[in-house]
Amino acid sequence: MTIPTISLRILPGLFVLAVLAVTGAGCSSDGDSPCVKTAKTICAAACTCGGSSRCAIGDSSSSISFDNETACVALYSMGCSSPGNVDFTACQSALASPMCVQSSNGPALDLPTACD
Repeated sequence: MTIPTISLRILPGLFVLAVLAVTGAGCSSDGDSPCVKTAKTICAAACTCGGSSRCAIGDSSSSISFDNETACVALYSMGCSSPGNVDFTACQSALASPMCVQSSNGPALDLPTACD
């Protein structure tokens, strides 16, 4: 995994992920849960935006990158153990047309606010 330089814009999303991981909030442990499906959708878009060599999520300032989709899904599905307040349907809908940006460390998915 590449060590990212993280901008202030993506910190809220990463904070939500950390809280979900610590509290166990997010969704059920079922592999077909809305949380896991959303994590897979986010990571598929991140890999599309990141190009052939990486999966990345970020903004014009910086990005966090993963060597592959599996590593991305592992992080984004960490908190999928019990129901939470994330609107997974809205996030998946927003990712129907993912927006890619050029960050200072390469192309990346601009994570929609619906996914924060």
